[in-house]
Amino acid sequence: MENIKTFLSQIVDSFYREKKIPYFPGLYRGKIGIAVFLCHYARWSQQEIYNDFAFDLIEEAQRQMKGKNPVNYPYGLSGMGTGIAYTIQNNYFDANLDEILEDFDNILFKHMSTFIDLSSFKQTIGIGKYLTIRIKDSKKQDKIKEMIEKVVLLTQLQLTRTPYCFPYALDLLYNLRDISERAYKVFEENMKLFDSHYIKDDPWGWFNFFYKTRTLFSEKYTEVNETIVSNRLFRTEAERIRWHIVTGIEVEPIMVQIAIEQAQAKKDAGLLTGLSGLGLSLICMLDKSHLTWIELI
Repeated sequence: MENIKTFLSQIVDSFYREKKIPYFPGLYRGKIGIAVFLCHYARWSQQEIYNDFAFDLIEEAQRQMKGKNPVNYPYGLSGMGTGIAYTIQNNYFDANLDEILEDFDNILFKHMSTFIDLSSFKQTIGIGKYLTIRIKDSKKQDKIKEMIEKVVLLTQLQLTRTPYCFPYALDLLYNLRDISERAYKVFEENMKLFDSHYIKDDPWGWFNFFYKTRTLFSEKYTEVNETIVSNRLFRTEAERIRWHIVTGIEVEPIMVQIAIEQAQAKKDAGLLTGLSGLGLSLICMLDKSHLTWIELI
């Protein structure tokens, strides 16, 4: 326990005291991802100062993106908006999301209304993730539902072009199943395409999806876990630690030390394999109620 707290303090200090903050504003490698971590750390440690610092990072990230319109999820507006919405909906900050995200909405709604390009499939999925979280408690529900139907249609068109199925597409369709009848239909059709040899292409994506749906697909969930273990599919210790925590497997301190060193060597502060994601995993070792952050990746 004390080792975990020491590692957490080391990660927090690198952001707060040493100011090792990346220039990037986005969710996966930048300021919004770090802000999500700091919000969780502030609540767990009951130190409001880190929440204030997270708010400053969010404001700075928004200023950086003013007048810019990359829509992708890892680095652009859909991921940033999702991260900001997550912090407000989980009561880290008190704010009106329809006001805070008005510029995000305008750019992303315009993109979905005027731009149809199946080559930007991941952008469409990212916008879908944003819309999934935005529709909660919004006064723009009719417009958001309209955009969701566009996302589902584009996802369906892309999936008809390939016999392959993608975990992030299935995950989105599953999340939208109660909002869109088309999403539910496309989800059922494409679940039939799953094959175990896909697991190695995106081990975390497939694990995360089948963990979420394990009551429906218990055999596939078991198969994914067995494939990951037998083939040692995770490339970084941060991914392996995250998987251990979700599945309830003990994490050794040496694994954490290696993960920190790997992230520092790559100057990776991000949510996927970097310091902020590792910090969130460590908080979850101490308090499983913080596992909600995994819905962002």
